[in-house]
Amino acid sequence: MTALLHELITAVAAEAPDRPALIGPDGTSISFAQFDTQIRRTAAWVAAHSSPGDRMAVIADNGADYARVYYAVPRSGRVLVLINQRLSSTEQLDQLASVQPALVLGDPGYLAPLAGSGYRLVPFDSMRCHDLPDPPATAVVAPDDPAWLLFTSGSTGKPKGVIHTHRSLLAAVRGTIAGRSVRAGGVYLLPFPMCHIAGYNMLV
Repeated sequence: MTALLHELITAVAAEAPDRPALIGPDGTSISFAQFDTQIRRTAAWVAAHSSPGDRMAVIADNGADYARVYYAVPRSGRVLVLINQRLSSTEQLDQLASVQPALVLGDPGYLAPLAGSGYRLVPFDSMRCHDLPDPPATAVVAPDDPAWLLFTSGSTGKPKGVIHTHRSLLAAVRGTIAGRSVRAGGVYLLPFPMCHIAGYNMLV
């Protein structure tokens, strides 16, 4: 049984490598084999620029780059911190201060207001992960290792960071599949902002 987030992709890449994994707004498609390779290379890039257990924040709109780090950061043995791109830069900086990420990844437009904050800001388009050779084996990761850190909505107080492990996220995925599975071969529209816990529907 799948125990780690990235194994959801590697399993399909082995069984149906040419099946579309992502379809962008312009109709551009990425196969599961391509997506799996991109995730491995992104994980290798993250590992080369950080230390095991580090937190990697992301501030971006939904897209293929975001999807890659969804899987790649946990695969590398780091924790992905999902920051809402619709918050003010002051609110974002407050959340970043509470988690102290090693890197802040994302869309250039969202990172620009954070310039001078002291954080290492890395626009997606500067990572150049696609140019990397196939990496060696990545860090050893266990099901109960932290994978994502999300913030609560703040409806009853200041937003609080909540850790989700590989195991807890996959339990949510399996529950969703049991309740409303996606038809085999179907295409799933992801309207949920990926910074929200509902973004786990990407894993579904």
